[in-house]
Amino acid sequence: MERTVDYAAFDETTDRAAVRAFRRAQGGGVELPAIVGVVLLVAVIAFVTVVGTVVIGANAALGGAGPLGGLGFALPFAAVLVLAVVAVTRRGAAGGTSWADRYRLDRFARANGFVYAHRSPRRGTRA
Repeated sequence: MERTVDYAAFDETTDRAAVRAFRRAQGGGVELPAIVGVVLLVAVIAFVTVVGTVVIGANAALGGAGPLGGLGFALPFAAVLVLAVVAVTRRGAAGGTSWADRYRLDRFARANGFVYAHRSPRRGTRA
C-alpha cells in the first residue's frame, strides 16, 4: 500500500492571525504547578542576594563611591540576565517549540489524516 504525504503545511508561510487563533483554541497558556513558581521565586531571591553582595563587595574593593558606584558592573550584568530569562521563558512557555511550529505540525497532521497533540492526553481520555 502506497501513501502520498502532503508536505505543503511546512512549505507555506504561516499567518500570524491564524497562529494566534490556533493558540487561543489550544488553551494557549502555561500550565505549571504552583510549586514551580515558589521555587523560582526562592531561587531568584537567593541569586539576587548573592550577586548583590558580590557587586557591593567588588565595588568597595575597587574604591567605588558608595553602593551606587557598582552600577557600572551591575547594570550590564542585569541586562544580560534579563535577556536570558526572557529568552528561556519564551521558549520554555511553549514547551520547547513555538506556537507557529505547533500550528504547522497541526496543519501537516490534518492534511495527512493524523491528529497532532503537543501534550499527551490524560489517562482515560481520547485526543
